[in-house]
Amino acid sequence: TPINRPWEGSSGESLGILTEACNSFQARAYKAFFPSRMPVAAIPVGPQSEETSDRAKRVAQYLQWSLFVKEQSYKEDKAAMLLRVAVHGSDFTKTYFDPVMNRIVVRPVRAEDLYVPYTVGPVSIDEVPRKTEVIHLALNEGRIRASEGYFLVAPDPMQIGQYRSPIQEQNDQDTGVVQVNAESDDYAQIIEQHRDLDLDGDGIAEPYKVWVDITSEELLRVEVRYEVDNTGRPTNGRLPIEEYTHYRFLVNPDGFYGFGLGFLLGNTNIAINKLLRQFIDATTLSIAGNMSGFISESLNINKGPVKIELGSFKAVSASTDDIQKGIKTLSFPAPPPTVMQAMTVLEARAQRIGATTDAVSG
Repeated sequence: TPINRPWEGSSGESLGILTEACNSFQARAYKAFFPSRMPVAAIPVGPQSEETSDRAKRVAQYLQWSLFVKEQSYKEDKAAMLLRVAVHGSDFTKTYFDPVMNRIVVRPVRAEDLYVPYTVGPVSIDEVPRKTEVIHLALNEGRIRASEGYFLVAPDPMQIGQYRSPIQEQNDQDTGVVQVNAESDDYAQIIEQHRDLDLDGDGIAEPYKVWVDITSEELLRVEVRYEVDNTGRPTNGRLPIEEYTHYRFLVNPDGFYGFGLGFLLGNTNIAINKLLRQFIDATTLSIAGNMSGFISESLNINKGPVKIELGSFKAVSASTDDIQKGIKTLSFPAPPPTVMQAMTVLEARAQRIGATTDAVSG
């Protein structure tokens, strides 16, 4: 129920300008993301030959099978990502090899679950020196990973309501949800941090991945985040392997996160909704409000609302002059046309902003 209504039964209608713009972008961007049934292509590098060309085709076919046959949720995750990035401005995907599952995993990561230093500025994701992801891991999966030696110990059940992000607190406040501290029967809460650590004491930090159980504050795993050869020696200058891909709707020239339609159209949509509700309420008052008012107790009329049936007359003991003097009707003018004109101007502006995207302008 909308809050801060001027009276009971007043208008609470809204125009989905932001929803329409996000859906429109998602539909266009999805077609650009998957232009055909075979969107994956591999390009051979180095000396060109028939052998390298055939190998590139085999790699492309394997990737095609991995993404669209083996990973049944890949397209669905990308469709959801495009909708989130349109609303919020930023969204992330994580691509990595899972030794326990023995396969490459492509997993969506919400922007609210990935923490970066606030002062990183307008840099790419691979230039951020420290990234921390909050992961809700199934307890049974955590026990399996501990039994396989991937984790040092099994994680403890998460404490529901104990650790909440500011976004979750605002969502709970808006929806009226009251969080009660309790122990989860299904999930553990883990942080996975990608950072540089000097574990060998040579004064030079190397990239690592560190897992910590939030509830027990126990270290679960430390893993190198750079390529090594078959003997375990570092290769490629110990450059970190970047697992996160950052998708931005509109690049922010002064910050890390992108601008989304929620930022670009949010206030405009609120203004349009206010004008719409004011117009509906003014129209309601001009119709129903003008049929209400006050009746003097000096008139010999029963107390309470007086209802008149159309096409009939009601007998009263007072004279018509007394009735005219004893009844005061309220007067509400019709809504001015400028309200609709302002709505039209704002809606046209919002439509232009929502339609001017990279997917349309190229």
